[in-house]
Amino acid sequence: MRVECYFNLHKHVFSVRALEGPDKGRVILHASNVLLKDVSFVVQKAGREKVLRTGQKNVHAFVRGTLVMHDNELEVRSFNEGSAVWYNPRLLSTFQLLATPVPIYTSPVAFLFKQMGKARIHAVVPQEGA
Repeated sequence: MRVECYFNLHKHVFSVRALEGPDKGRVILHASNVLLKDVSFVVQKAGREKVLRTGQKNVHAFVRGTLVMHDNELEVRSFNEGSAVWYNPRLLSTFQLLATPVPIYTSPVAFLFKQMGKARIHAVVPQEGA
């Protein structure tokens, strides 16, 4: 099932919203760990501009993809594959790789998890020419 995920600042977990099916547009689960495939990283421009204008946070950035597993279904060893990804609306207009200032828009696989109470994202970044 295609979903979009964002970190819920009130519940301190990831909210997973359905993009298809009878629950389309609704949050179908909350999870501390989510594994997605065929991923895209989306920042809605108007939502980001509102954050910059008002200083108040709103849900405007998502990781979209096909839900593979979550929480209890997912063995949370550290997801050693991939690179750390981050987004801060006050500093960035897109998701970026943490290690380098390179925007990331898609990935074959992404792992969203909590570490010490904070949201973390690791994504597999295809090598150029591969």
